[in-house]
Amino acid sequence: MAKFSLVLFVTQIITIILCHFSQISYTRPNKKLGGLKLKMIHIDSPHSPLYQPNLTDSEKVQRWVAISDSRMRRLTKNATHMSRNLKPDVATPEIFYHNSLYYMELGLGKFRNGAYQSIYVMFDTGSDIPWTQCEDCTNCFPQSSPYFARKSSVTYRQYPCGECPGGQCNQDHCTYGTSYDDGTHVRGIWARDRLTLVSSFHNEEVIREFTFVCAIDIQNFPSGMRPNNEITGIFGMGNGRYSLLSQLGSRANYQFSYCLQDIEDREDHYLPMYLRFGDDVERLPNMVTTPLFTVNNNHGYYLVLNDISVNGRNLNIPNHLFRINPDYSGGTIIDSGTPFSYLVPGAFNVVFGAISSYINNNNPYLRTFPVSVPGIRACWEPLYDSPDVDFPTLTYHLENADLYVDPSEMMILFPHEGVHFPGLYCLTVGMTKENDVNTIGAYHQINQRFIYDVRNAKLSFAKDNCATRG
Repeated sequence: MAKFSLVLFVTQIITIILCHFSQISYTRPNKKLGGLKLKMIHIDSPHSPLYQPNLTDSEKVQRWVAISDSRMRRLTKNATHMSRNLKPDVATPEIFYHNSLYYMELGLGKFRNGAYQSIYVMFDTGSDIPWTQCEDCTNCFPQSSPYFARKSSVTYRQYPCGECPGGQCNQDHCTYGTSYDDGTHVRGIWARDRLTLVSSFHNEEVIREFTFVCAIDIQNFPSGMRPNNEITGIFGMGNGRYSLLSQLGSRANYQFSYCLQDIEDREDHYLPMYLRFGDDVERLPNMVTTPLFTVNNNHGYYLVLNDISVNGRNLNIPNHLFRINPDYSGGTIIDSGTPFSYLVPGAFNVVFGAISSYINNNNPYLRTFPVSVPGIRACWEPLYDSPDVDFPTLTYHLENADLYVDPSEMMILFPHEGVHFPGLYCLTVGMTKENDVNTIGAYHQINQRFIYDVRNAKLSFAKDNCATRG
């Protein structure tokens, strides 16, 4: 039996967090990274650069449903799309720029006074090309801080022809570019500079030759449309060659870890959460392990999903629905940047049928409600105020490991006009298109400690109390 309240509604938004490098604590033996712990701050915290104090509970839910929907459309796009307006000498690697749930503050460059320039970028486990806007932008989105002053950085170097990461050269420098069907595109110059990870205690870790893209032409970037925007670009944590994780490399043991919380979220109280690297990655004795793998040039983290259970009953879903198709579409990924989970129609219909049957049979005081919010597939309405509710568990049967989802993570509370307190109970599983990728999203990762071991291509996880041991 799971009891819900408005407090629990806010706790469910815990997956909507952003990663702000406001505090880093670690030991630093010689040149090797001992441990690195990056503090994470909830997006609705007053300390967040994206904080919107006037949003209602309902508006918050709709915003994150929209992010889930937008992110799923991005994940299923073909990364080789290129705008006809882009010059043929511009390479087209994949970049994931649409709404992210994590952000971080970094120091880029080194100037004559010894200082670096602070940049505030999106953090994405699904991409690997780091980029930030630079001075001399020909078409850039507004940001509240100055564009990166590459000409003044004494450690800034452009990649010369013959060393291009993307294999393309224009006159004396290497070029980068990507474009999508919605008209967004990013173009820039491959470069190297000093990257500094800094804490409020003045501890720091430096990557002296950090490869990134100095972006000089960006159109339709979502964060650039926000007033007083502080976001300057994207740094990925995917498994590609140029991600932040890959460039930390052996100093981070090629692994990172996180534990998403289900806590009481209030504006005056946010428990710390951390993204951990190197020796700060904590292994639990009861962890299970499943393989990670890559597909084509997609730098997301793919898993082998064999079946799904609802309340302990295997649904016997044909596992070809979870597998990679010959054209590299489909498959199953885990993504902390997508709040909801998504299944292809054949799998979703079976899962939804089992969940719906359980809810209807065990909750006579709930009835289905035809909510008209894009991205929400199903909701239930209480017939009177504050009922106890009984929702089922859900289990993802991965290769050699089971990932359990508690009933409290199966639903999100959605306050709705004319609906009894506490509001609608809406399913945190969405349906994507045929042959699209299945995604295990952030809601279904709450109170699990995950370790991404990229070098050994495996994901380990176990139940944990993330609120007290973030």
